[in-house]
Amino acid sequence: MDMRNNLTDIKSFEMGELLSIVSDLSKKYTSMESSSITYDKARMLMDSVLYCLDEYNKIPEEDREYTDEKMNTKNLYEQGLQYVYKKVLKSKELYEEIIRDFHSYNCRNYYDTIINGIPNFFLWYDPVFKPQDHILTLDYPTIKPLGNLCGVDAIYQYLCSIKSEWQFLNAFPDETIMALLHRMMPDYEELFLDNVCSQVLRNAIACMIVEKPLGMLKIEADDLEIIKSFFNLKSRESINSSIQMMTKQIVKHGFCSNALLLDYLLLDSEDFTILLENAIKYDTLEYIFPQ
Repeated sequence: MDMRNNLTDIKSFEMGELLSIVSDLSKKYTSMESSSITYDKARMLMDSVLYCLDEYNKIPEEDREYTDEKMNTKNLYEQGLQYVYKKVLKSKELYEEIIRDFHSYNCRNYYDTIINGIPNFFLWYDPVFKPQDHILTLDYPTIKPLGNLCGVDAIYQYLCSIKSEWQFLNAFPDETIMALLHRMMPDYEELFLDNVCSQVLRNAIACMIVEKPLGMLKIEADDLEIIKSFFNLKSRESINSSIQMMTKQIVKHGFCSNALLLDYLLLDSEDFTILLENAIKYDTLEYIFPQ
């Protein structure tokens, strides 16, 4: 078997080699006092081994270590484990960059997740015995969903998403964003559980439609009819295309065509499209753009 090919599931490995790694881990887990552990702990350790083997697949080809000898499962596991450690360090560096200029806009859920929650990952994360567990619930939602990601992979993607949102949000005055959130929910500080970035982006697009400065993030009652007319009778595909076009214009002129930021913000277009489609159908645009 060519170990340089992607390893997709447990069938790719010799069970004896997997069990040998789990046995070594169980001895470390019990501080060499015993190799006997419960079924649940054995399953946890097997999952940790498979997690690290999966991480091996994510190592760039040029960074993988090859020897003249046949690469066995333990070699791959150890390289995967080292990659987990590196990803933890990258995540910590990314987090420290984010919090240097982080603004929660007085939103408790946002603050608690980023400022109070994330540090607990770095404090309690266990790359050796439980790398698949990222510990946190990550209650503040990002535009890009985590899907099935877990462990440090989930945390790293989450922080990349927060950084993209942070880059976008920092272009707007704090007071303007807080005023928008207050119009959406007067007691947003305690109760707002949605994503801040998507709300700002959607209102910036609305300002573009009614030809107001994007930085205002404020739609008046008279503007709603203009927005309705702009999207009315358009198909879902056409609405989505218009949203994407305006998002591209915002990133082009306001963020020097930042490709990573654009790719991220475009992920909101489908949800925004469905929201607009229903709001126009039921005449409820004022709930998307509160005055």
